[in-house]
Amino acid sequence: MQETFREIREQLLHLHSLLLADQRNEYEQMYGRVTTTGEMLNLVMSHDWFAWLRALSALIVRMDELLDPGKWDETEAKTLFDYTSALLVPAEEGAVFRQKYYQAVQRSPDVLIAHGQLKKLLGP
Repeated sequence: MQETFREIREQLLHLHSLLLADQRNEYEQMYGRVTTTGEMLNLVMSHDWFAWLRALSALIVRMDELLDPGKWDETEAKTLFDYTSALLVPAEEGAVFRQKYYQAVQRSPDVLIAHGQLKKLLGP
């Protein structure tokens, strides 16, 4: 299970990167160009536009902690595995994360592909 967990974590990191790029593009269309890495980091950490992605960021951090040597716990891994499956459900209505995720999946072929890869790893 630990190897599958690592693969899911890697795919989540890739998805997170794609979602950040998608959201940056959307943000820049609305508010103008973000010119520095520091400015972008500040926006990601504090602007409401990016708030929905913080759930995914926190999940990745928790996975990293669990993968630290000596920290592995099968029960917690299963909980995070289940949480990941529940979180990554795009929907037109409902929780903000699901709505924003749905929009990104619809807008970006790369996000759609990454979503499919994760769902394959997560299983039914």
